Amino acid sequence: MQKILKIAVIALCVIGLILFVVLLTSDDQSGIIDIMMNLVYVLLAITALVALAFTIVNIAGDGKKLVKTGISIGVFAVVALVSYGIADGSDNTIYTGEISEGGSQAVGMGLYLFYFLAAIAVALMLFFGVKKVFK
Repeated sequence: MQKILKIAVIALCVIGLILFVVLLTSDDQSGIIDIMMNLVYVLLAITALVALAFTIVNIAGDGKKLVKTGISIGVFAVVALVSYGIADGSDNTIYTGEISEGGSQAVGMGLYLFYFLAAIAVALMLFFGVKKVFK
């Protein structure tokens, strides 16, 4: 399996190098850029799927990891739901015609979710830093 992956990586590197050289020497660069962007999208999708598959296989093999992952996903979902409940979507009146109330609420939810997660991360860093000092 690892030998196949190495061959695939080398092949993709060669394809990328060829496309790069063609891009530098071509007069009509828009078509080449489109091809390169499509290649990037395909590689990104493959990378994401492989990473997700290996993560799921790794988690499914151990019951304790599965429980911890479930708890983490549940806590994240609760924080996301609280963020969605707090966001009111009233900012759409400022940007008339550019965003709907639902879109404004989704943006607000994302901002509140970021704030909550950042605050939780800072609080945990402080807690464990203080705990380490007094240990």
